[in-house]
Amino acid sequence: MKKQSIIESEFVKKHPEHVVEMQQEMKFGNLEQGDAEKKIAQKYNLPILSKLVSSSSTGRWVKMLKVAAPVTSTTAGIATKPRFGRKKKKKELLKAEMKKGRTFQFRNMTINQEFGTLHDKVQKEYIDWKKTCKNLKLADIGITGRGHEKGGGKGKSSLLEHVQFHVNASVQRHEQPSRTGVEFTLKYLDEAILHEDSLLTNQDEEAMEQFIANIKEMWEQDTDPRNIVFTQAANLVRRGKKWVEEGEEKVFGHYRTQMYIDKRKKVDGITEKISAVDSSWYSGTKNDAEPPFYQAIFSNSSLDNKTGGETSNGILGILERYIDSLGDGPGRPPIVVIIKDTGKMRDKMETLKLLTPLKRKIKQLMKNSAIYSGNSGKVVYKGANRLIGQIENTRFKTNRMTAKYLAKINDINLEADDTPLILREIDLFSIIFTKATLDNLINEWVRGEGQFKSPSNRPIILATDTTSKLKGYSWYQKYLDAKKVEKKVVKKSWTDMLWG
Repeated sequence: MKKQSIIESEFVKKHPEHVVEMQQEMKFGNLEQGDAEKKIAQKYNLPILSKLVSSSSTGRWVKMLKVAAPVTSTTAGIATKPRFGRKKKKKELLKAEMKKGRTFQFRNMTINQEFGTLHDKVQKEYIDWKKTCKNLKLADIGITGRGHEKGGGKGKSSLLEHVQFHVNASVQRHEQPSRTGVEFTLKYLDEAILHEDSLLTNQDEEAMEQFIANIKEMWEQDTDPRNIVFTQAANLVRRGKKWVEEGEEKVFGHYRTQMYIDKRKKVDGITEKISAVDSSWYSGTKNDAEPPFYQAIFSNSSLDNKTGGETSNGILGILERYIDSLGDGPGRPPIVVIIKDTGKMRDKMETLKLLTPLKRKIKQLMKNSAIYSGNSGKVVYKGANRLIGQIENTRFKTNRMTAKYLAKINDINLEADDTPLILREIDLFSIIFTKATLDNLINEWVRGEGQFKSPSNRPIILATDTTSKLKGYSWYQKYLDAKKVEKKVVKKSWTDMLWG
């Protein structure tokens, strides 16, 4: 996973030991560097906290768009209608279906991302997985109480919380700080998979793939839930009036074996309220048991294609299918920006003229008879097959240069530190032009390069043509000459018809 660039602030200079944790807060907590520094300073009660608190933070939309976590319009400060009201029941959310495309509005831009047709199915798998794991309480998976936390926390109450904590703790790299599931994994996945306004960047895809790789590293290791080891008595023997344990053996996957139940009753004098779990949940050998923990992570995945049991799907398989569902081709779905000309693009003509894909398209269309009225040279703008319609429906590929030009058109500096990440990853663009802007481009690219006639050999007539405007172009005389030739041709045709 790529790391975000870090500014060498006073905090970084004084506390280099916290830089890695700060990066994680920025990446997975949707925080700017300054806010991440404050959070860590508060956590460890660092003396620098007083200075950090007085510093100002940047705008909300920049915070959300710049970080590597999924970009959502709500967190970006963009007004959207929530898909689910706060008063809606949770059942409605679980039954929800996801759009195949995700869109949000920013300034005069509509940013859109289309997903593959399998996406809805994978989203439902994820929702069902969370619901199933949440509904499996501790007693259902053979655990009493609420578990425990080393730090004295409240413990866990469901399979979902157990899996969430176990996966997060197990996939940590040795140099990474500890982070809880609430702050990282499921919150991140909820936004990426469920949030209708969430756009996925290259870093999001890399984060997903890295998360998948990290889970796979657990396979057949000590952190694999089926290999969690417990010790129990090899036998129970009666000595006098008491039962005692004899010998010791290891058991993998789950502690609540029949031997555990017998030991509690005979040796400890306690009758367990929960009986022994299914014998498939534990084993005397590694890589053999299939406890709910294991199922919730690895079922129906590339590592274990079994389904059924307590959970039909594991989080690994769901994430693998999620990556596959993102689009019909490799990589994340393309991000498309649709820019609407609000009448201010006349001030951006010099930048627009640098968009060579747009230039090629307009020159091509001006040779297409479909954009003209009948057999004339009068341009028709509105309509799917007309000038504006055809340009709107064209998706132009971007490259490094066109991305800069698009940013400039919208008064965004791509080199600035606070530039939204999403705007650096635009794959395709289209522009909804006004007649005036299009006419200006035609005057530059078409008439300016010597094309004055339509395919019917009639002079091109644009909506905004006026004598005073056209006189300002260097090609104006050539345009008049073309019109004179047209008049002569028309007059001759009438003479030929009348006199033969």
